[in-house]
Amino acid sequence: MCRGGVRQLFSVQPDIEAPRDFDAKRDAKAAAAASQSTALLLVAGHAICASGLLVVNKWALREFPFVWTLTTIQFLFAAFVTYTAGKMGIIHVDSLELGRLLHFFPAAGMFFITITAGNAVVGMSNVDTFIVMRSVVPIPCAILEAVVLKEPYPPPRSWVGLAIVLLGAVGFCLSNQGLLVGSAAWGFLYLALM
Repeated sequence: MCRGGVRQLFSVQPDIEAPRDFDAKRDAKAAAAASQSTALLLVAGHAICASGLLVVNKWALREFPFVWTLTTIQFLFAAFVTYTAGKMGIIHVDSLELGRLLHFFPAAGMFFITITAGNAVVGMSNVDTFIVMRSVVPIPCAILEAVVLKEPYPPPRSWVGLAIVLLGAVGFCLSNQGLLVGSAAWGFLYLALM
C-alpha cells in the first residue's frame, strides 16, 4: 500500500487542467484584443463621420443659411432612414408610443437645440472655433458631475489630459484661421446644453 502510494505520488500523469487554463487565458487575450480593435474601429469611424458632417454642415449652411430648417431636414432624414431600415428588417425599431414620446421629448428637444446651436456656431464662425468649443465641453461636464451628481472629481492625470486636448485645439485654431465668434450667444447655448 505504501508502494502504491509512492508510485502514485511520483507517477507522471497528464495535467488535464493546464490546457483548459491555457485555452481560457488565450481566449481571454483574444477577446480583449478583439474588443480593443472594435473600440479603435468605432472611435476612428466616429471621428471620420463627425469631421465629415462638420465640413458638410459648414458647406450646407453657406448654400442654405437657415439653421433651424437645415437641422430639421437632417433629423427628418435620419428618422426616415431609421423607419425604412426597420421596415426592411435590417434593424429593430420600437413602435412609437405617445407616452414614451412625451417622456423623451425634453431630452430629444435639448438634443435638437444643441445640434442646432452647434450648426449655428459653424455657420457664423469657422470650423476651428467649433473644434475649440467641442474641446471645452468635457471640462464643465467633469465639474458639474462632481458638484451635482456627487461623483468624485477626475484625477490630476485626467485634468492634464483635458488641458492637453484644449491647448492642442487652441493651438490648431490659432495656427489656421484663429478664433472667429460670429455669435457668442449660440456658443454659450451650445456649451450650456452639452
